Amino acid sequence: MTSRPHDALFKAAFGSAATSARLLRRLLPSTVRDAIAWTTLKTTPGSFVDASLADSHNDLLFSAEIKTGKHAVFLLLEHQSTYDPEMPLRVLSYDARLWDRCRDEQRGAPLAPIIATVVSHDPDGWSASPHFADMFVRQAIATIGLATLVPQFSLIIFDLTRQSNAELKALSLPAFPKLALWLLRDARNAPAMLAQFDAWIDELRQVERNHTRPRELITLVTYMLKVVDPEYRDALRAKLALLGSRAEESAMTIAEQLHDEGLQKGLEQGHQQGLEQGLRQGHQQGLEQGLEQGLEQGRRQGLKQGRRQGIEHGRQQGRHEALVTAVRSLLIGKFHTLAARDEARLRAATIETLDRYLERILSARSRADVFVD
Repeated sequence: MTSRPHDALFKAAFGSAATSARLLRRLLPSTVRDAIAWTTLKTTPGSFVDASLADSHNDLLFSAEIKTGKHAVFLLLEHQSTYDPEMPLRVLSYDARLWDRCRDEQRGAPLAPIIATVVSHDPDGWSASPHFADMFVRQAIATIGLATLVPQFSLIIFDLTRQSNAELKALSLPAFPKLALWLLRDARNAPAMLAQFDAWIDELRQVERNHTRPRELITLVTYMLKVVDPEYRDALRAKLALLGSRAEESAMTIAEQLHDEGLQKGLEQGHQQGLEQGLRQGHQQGLEQGLEQGLEQGRRQGLKQGRRQGIEHGRQQGRHEALVTAVRSLLIGKFHTLAARDEARLRAATIETLDRYLERILSARSRADVFVD
């Protein structure tokens, strides 16, 4: 099952050009709507978007012709589960990449306009400005002549939180996409979704009885069970049982799959956490043991052997820390004390400087001789 249930539901409901055309005709300004030859609307791959935008754009991209002159226009249909004040800038980046692709495919051709529509199902509603100009300092844009020198475009925002059941049902859409919009609006608030369930029972039964498209029912049930808080799943399954045996069986099967996925994920996380903890403990034990062995051998075998042991240990377990420890130990062993300022110098010294300190210790008559510049 997908880990991005909002994407899966939205694309299942509006992936076809015919269904999206019905929604877009409702949302676009009338002058734009009437200028588009809707019979020419077709899906256009949007996979060219680069990796930095892949997770932020769950796009459905369509193209169509304008009735006069048959010029092309692109229509981007996007859904957002949370409002994003950076959305106009993100869309501008998307537009630029689309135009680059068009230039590569047909050099010299005029650019096609891109109309971006965002279906928002942020539970708190969409509060960001849809106008790109509002991302600039307002006083600067208000300067005489400046507004004409920066990009000017706006997004069409369809805020589901502002749509009542009656308004959603009035859309010229089949039952499945209407239900998708309702669930995107309410499913993350389980009490609200359960309270509204009976208001959508007719549309749900239409989908349940449509045996020619069985995936629609499975998609809806999967989304509900995946998004709703687990403590409400039993209540949801009781509601689904009202639709008939097919919905009830689907709910049971999907609930079992989600349960198994949860167990498997828990086992994998436990295994990974255990592995990481074991590695951390093993690393720490190896570090402590390595330091102890290196210092002991340094004391017994003299400066040359101690330096070699310290450097070798430092390469394997943290060269800098090993050198600091070796120098400190030899200084204390020879001069019996180590001033706080000298300890600070050891900590701040580079590996090359620590190497020089080690070389000076045998001949040094005082700590100052070791640290002399």
